[in-house]
Amino acid sequence: MTDPRKNDAVLVTGATGTLGPYLCAELLRQTRATVYCLVRGTDQVRAQARLRARMRKAAAPDLESPRLRVVRGDLTEHRLGITPAEYDALAETTSAVYHCGASTNLAAGYDDIAPLNIGGTREVLGFARHRRTKTVHHVSSLGVFAEAHSAGHPEVDEQDIPSAPMAGSIDYSGTKITSELEVRQAATDLPVTIYRPGLILGDSRTGATDPGELFTRILRAAITVGLAPTTAAQAPVAPVDYVARALVALSQLPATGRTYHLIEPIPLIISDLFTHARNYGHRLDLCDTTSWRRALDDNQAHSAAATIISFWKSVHYLLDTPADYQAPHVHSRATRRALASLNIPCPTSDQAFFTRVFDHLTATRVLPAL
Repeated sequence: MTDPRKNDAVLVTGATGTLGPYLCAELLRQTRATVYCLVRGTDQVRAQARLRARMRKAAAPDLESPRLRVVRGDLTEHRLGITPAEYDALAETTSAVYHCGASTNLAAGYDDIAPLNIGGTREVLGFARHRRTKTVHHVSSLGVFAEAHSAGHPEVDEQDIPSAPMAGSIDYSGTKITSELEVRQAATDLPVTIYRPGLILGDSRTGATDPGELFTRILRAAITVGLAPTTAAQAPVAPVDYVARALVALSQLPATGRTYHLIEPIPLIISDLFTHARNYGHRLDLCDTTSWRRALDDNQAHSAAATIISFWKSVHYLLDTPADYQAPHVHSRATRRALASLNIPCPTSDQAFFTRVFDHLTATRVLPAL
């Protein structure tokens, strides 16, 4: 396998998403590789502007690095939507693909997101085989284990391989399972590594947070109606900068064929999220989940409430409200051992962290000022 720390090139998909800008920044920081980013745009100038705006919004450095380059294309199109000559040249130049491009639209149906989540992965695998064998670093999701407990797996770790019953009825999880399994099948002729993040939180250093992330949307909805649901649920989480830093460091290990869980050792207790909001100064009364849903229905004129209603099925699972549902316990011991050897500690999502997050969300007007 070619070492990306040497002068080489890699391709990144999903560079304008939540994780992508941080992933690009870490590749520039930890390696000497030229980083090509596949970005949609009506022309090259607009595609470059999209990437720069996203990286700036994420407070990512190295915007002007000559090693950061844009390839205008589209994951849903044949051969990534780029010209044959450019496709061939890029395939000959790159030694690895960091594939984190995906739709995380929880309100969309399977058929709406499959072309990107599944079709895009197939295009990446085809590209990885073309001209020069390339290592595939595939960003999956712990959502593939959404219903693992009900499927007979109360605990899961890096060695567990998901199956269709483990995804349950969440369409996003279903597409991510299919994508991951196809990447695993490709391991017969491609070097592949799989990374499963949980819920991605804000930047541990700056608090910069994507307003489209699920926990941000839940916070907005709760603050909008002044109510927070009582829940005993927990969720595997990690700050976005840590996920990117850990992923790039792990990707430079000589062995492939591994799976990593990029999460904090201790899951986030969902009710603590609302406690942090109250400690910050937001007024949130507690209620049961049924009453919370009723309050959302009564406030559908507010986009924050309407958005949560649109993907209530996923929120329902996160809040642990179905009577017959129990989330699996997710282990990450093997990943933590590997990261300890690389001297990469995981930050703690405590009150100080969430204060930085709330500062950012307030300054950017995602959450109302106190």
